Amino acid sequence: MKGIWKTWLTAWSGIAILLGLELAGAALPAADSGAVAYFALVNGLVWDPTVLDPPGMRFAVSVLGAILLGWGLTILVLVRTPTVPRAVWVGVTASMGVWFLIDSAASLATGVPLNAVVNAVFLTGYLSPVLASGVLRRSDGNLIADPA
Repeated sequence: MKGIWKTWLTAWSGIAILLGLELAGAALPAADSGAVAYFALVNGLVWDPTVLDPPGMRFAVSVLGAILLGWGLTILVLVRTPTVPRAVWVGVTASMGVWFLIDSAASLATGVPLNAVVNAVFLTGYLSPVLASGVLRRSDGNLIADPA
């Protein structure tokens, strides 16, 4: 991957990493303001400082933050690696699709449709450069990215 698409996915990865850190902060009351702010965003800008108080909530949100952080780092490594097999891009893209379907369905089923919208924006931010760059269409097995 190279050019604008490499830059785009590098920025996308940075956003995923920062949001992951923000949500991971839910584990500690002193660091949970970012997670509370995210919940306010997806709940129609309703600020509820007690949103993380139910049992298990801090754990669940902080683990989700860690997973998102991992997604961001994974994509960053792919973008910055000079040779990436096509199968890796296909596998990661399929994984992103599965995540999107399950997470968005759960968001709708639990009454938080704005999270499904955020998911769609996040997925589009990933798919746009992946599809436009052609990394899924190559048949040679290896994709050469600009050395970083």
